Amino acid sequence: MTFEVFERKVTSSAKRARHAKHGTRSRYNAGCSCDDCREAQRLYITQLKRRLHARLLDDPTQVRHGSRSTYINWGCRCDDCTEANSRGLADWKRRTGYSRRKS
Repeated sequence: MTFEVFERKVTSSAKRARHAKHGTRSRYNAGCSCDDCREAQRLYITQLKRRLHARLLDDPTQVRHGSRSTYINWGCRCDDCTEANSRGLADWKRRTGYSRRKS
């Protein structure tokens, strides 16, 4: 595929997304952040995580355990994934200087 063909495909899909009706993921992905579009995205992500978690319960060996993404995206709460999430969160707090206490 040449760059020109790729550029046409990207441009045409972006135009379609901008003209999609509100309350759809297409419109949300095109940059809309109205309440309806955000709700459509939230529902999609919720359903996706439920499907992933159900697959994890069916066969825990299909994911790599001990990673923060498995904890967050797949909903795994095994000791390895929980520890990885805790380390990742502590690292993020250290990097950003996050503190719950207001100064």
